[in-house]
Amino acid sequence: MAQNFVPETALESAVYAGDYPQTLTLLRILDREQRRAHRSSVRRMKKLLDAARWNSRDENYAGWGVSPTDDQVRAMFATVVVCGTADDVAASHGSKDDLLDLCREFGPESLQGMADAQLRGSPHAIGVVQALLVAGLVPRPDSDDYIIGLMSLAQNRRFEAVWAADPGLREVLLRIMEVEGSSEFNLAAVDKYTHGTACWSQVLCRLRDEGVYTQEQLMERTLSTLAQDWPQFRAGWFSRFHAELAPDLPLLAANAPRYLGLCHSRIAPTVTMALEVIKRLEPSQVIADADLFDALRPVLHASTKAQVLGALKLLDGRVKRDSALAESAFGLAMAALAHTAPDVQAQVLQRLARWHAGPDVRMLLPLYADGIAAVHRPAFLALMGGAAADAAGPSLVEQPVVAPGSGPACPLDEAHRLRPPADIDALVRCIAHVFENDHDSDAFEMAAAALVQLAPLEAGQRERLGPVIKRAGRLRTPVAQELGRLLLAVVGERGELLAPRPFEVYADTALACLQDRSEDWLRLAAQAVHLPPLSMPTHRGGFIAPSMLVERAAAYEQRAVDVGLREQVRALLRLAPIGDAAAIEAARQLADGPFTRALRYALGDDLAPETGQLALFAAAARVRFPEADDPALFAAVGDIGAGGAHAARYRWQTQSWQSEVQGKTYHHHGFIVELDTKPNEVADELLAVRRHRIPREEDRGYYVFHAPGFAGHHDEGLLRFSAVLLPNCLEAHFADGVRAIGNNLDWWEAQWSTKAYLERLLDPAVTMRPMATLLLALGLAAKEPGQHALSVDALLATWREGRLETDALAIALRRLSATPMVKASRYTRSLQQALRLDPGAHPLVFDLLVALVTAVPDAPQRDIAGLLELMLELSLAHGHRLRDAERAMLQAMPLKAKAGQLARTLLAA
Repeated sequence: MAQNFVPETALESAVYAGDYPQTLTLLRILDREQRRAHRSSVRRMKKLLDAARWNSRDENYAGWGVSPTDDQVRAMFATVVVCGTADDVAASHGSKDDLLDLCREFGPESLQGMADAQLRGSPHAIGVVQALLVAGLVPRPDSDDYIIGLMSLAQNRRFEAVWAADPGLREVLLRIMEVEGSSEFNLAAVDKYTHGTACWSQVLCRLRDEGVYTQEQLMERTLSTLAQDWPQFRAGWFSRFHAELAPDLPLLAANAPRYLGLCHSRIAPTVTMALEVIKRLEPSQVIADADLFDALRPVLHASTKAQVLGALKLLDGRVKRDSALAESAFGLAMAALAHTAPDVQAQVLQRLARWHAGPDVRMLLPLYADGIAAVHRPAFLALMGGAAADAAGPSLVEQPVVAPGSGPACPLDEAHRLRPPADIDALVRCIAHVFENDHDSDAFEMAAAALVQLAPLEAGQRERLGPVIKRAGRLRTPVAQELGRLLLAVVGERGELLAPRPFEVYADTALACLQDRSEDWLRLAAQAVHLPPLSMPTHRGGFIAPSMLVERAAAYEQRAVDVGLREQVRALLRLAPIGDAAAIEAARQLADGPFTRALRYALGDDLAPETGQLALFAAAARVRFPEADDPALFAAVGDIGAGGAHAARYRWQTQSWQSEVQGKTYHHHGFIVELDTKPNEVADELLAVRRHRIPREEDRGYYVFHAPGFAGHHDEGLLRFSAVLLPNCLEAHFADGVRAIGNNLDWWEAQWSTKAYLERLLDPAVTMRPMATLLLALGLAAKEPGQHALSVDALLATWREGRLETDALAIALRRLSATPMVKASRYTRSLQQALRLDPGAHPLVFDLLVALVTAVPDAPQRDIAGLLELMLELSLAHGHRLRDAERAMLQAMPLKAKAGQLARTLLAA
């Protein structure tokens, strides 16, 4: 046990006693040199006190000896202010009033750089800094940290009080429009969570109206910042603020060159704003033709439809005013033919047909031939005319359709075999890799199993492991922490069997299962049998080859090693469901016992399940009948929960509600995934049943919308580990993914770890069961680009490999489209991307488009036009036709405007 702190000086004794008056008395008698002399002692005490405050479970309080009191903290703060540096004070805890009193009385050296030190720690320290500044104790900082601190004042409506107390603030406040800020503190982020008159856009407009700042000042800073092309989220605030400023035409005209320059921006909202201003200025003719055409050149290459169409209208106006500009406009507009949207191509072709251009310009048209939509190809060929049209070809090149594969790959493919570390140096590299990449569940399994198999380690082996041993206690992610705990226990760095768990976890979580397994494996290591753990996977994805499990069982039997019931259950649940007659025959040669009989039952041997060994035979049933119920076990024990005698079957629904905040009505939608069985209490050994858990009734509301599922945390490593625990039963894993992604389709919360659910769909050995299919359907409607890209890749991969049931995906898409959860425009984007990646996938895409369009024939989605446009393109390009029932449904749909026109064209095709 570490020795408790013992005060050595009078000042230390006063602080330890929490005697604030005595502490001040002792500080008053110190001169500056004596204060500096105490600095190392003060820092040592502060470090101990801080550690004690965060180690309440330690009976020794990290060497402080007692539970820290508020009086001790206050006395310590006074000592740090008087004897320490600005950085020491910034890292300390104390009241603003105490700080001001101490600084006024003592004028400590810590005042030098105190404002900057406080703000480096947190922008929220701006309140303390302003108090010091108003009191005349520190000069006004000129750093970006100070400006970022000022930005934070809008939160909690603190700005008005600070503004009233500091008249000099008006000289520097506008710098908040010049500093980009941090990810958390920038104008866009602060105003996103600040409502009403407290947000910065309202504050600045009010200060303009009060005469503190002029309209010209605010416009100057707005346009200057937009020209810097900050990231879109941050730049978007300035575009919106520009609209709130509502500048008049003279002011816009005075800044016309700057708006032309903003057309070259890479930020879409900035370009949109600039085009709107230019449109307003057109009647006044303040912009020269050459300047406008130069500004519109990059806009006509943009991917945003509205920007391209807006630029075309501006060209239209100039050509109507001066027909001599037609050829220049033709050359500019031609670039927009590369846009992927057929309606944009239609607008371009209409204008090119009206405008005249010489052969030198028209000779460039064939460059765009391959990208022209089938519906517009006749018009394009007519525009080219003559020999040029013949050279471009009469039709699009048909992409071959590759026949889908034969279905999921064998999980025991030789390419998927895991190869454990060959020696101690390879093990060190493997452990180091997991410490840095704990989402690599295969490497984690190999490293953990190799440690257990080597135990007990020789002195030379412990020495070689030294570099990773040093890191083991400083890990921060759950899976890496667990490997670190295992490593320290194996090398003898812990006196107990295994170090205390870093934090409490619920029993039915991946982390709890992982911690349980570590403890079971350490008990195996303590027996020094040098055998691989029974549940160690042999192949990627957590699978164990049947022949290898039989071999391990024989080795354990020969040495009379008892691994425990939980480890036996884990091993059975990882068996690959592959018929292996040789493995069955070898299992029959094992000594008769509960595990041997369960193993034989899992492999398909002619045995009856035993109710007295429920945990073993329930696990065996999930291997023997991975996708179906086990009638024999069900007849014997009944319903013990999903993942026991019967396979898990999920159902889903959506729920909508609304709320009102500050007069605004917000609409909310939730995605609910539930099992078809009632909640039940199960034994720890029934791992598959625990994996398919459902919440208690009182927890249901939170669980279905917010809980991170079986992983227990939004941690990528745990998400991946939860998938390899029961590789035969991935429905529960994908159900967690459906819940997580389905309730975050609009990316209202950044949950980067959820990509692990979608990445699992790319495994060629994964069968696309209902929850996997539903997850794919949701991913195709996701807003976040990474989720969208992964889902498109998974769509194509599962289709090519023959794992995807197109009809099942179509049903899922149809059901989702009947809810307010998804947007048709996102499905349009995903299917267009799929066609760009694999043009040969057009049969799949057409079938999915039909399902989406006809999902709700009585009340079609308002953004259905994009789906119809893509359907028409595929119909003309590849000859796809609607069936009679689908034609009748489309004909009866109440479609208007563009959607109605597309439907009529499609029906006539």
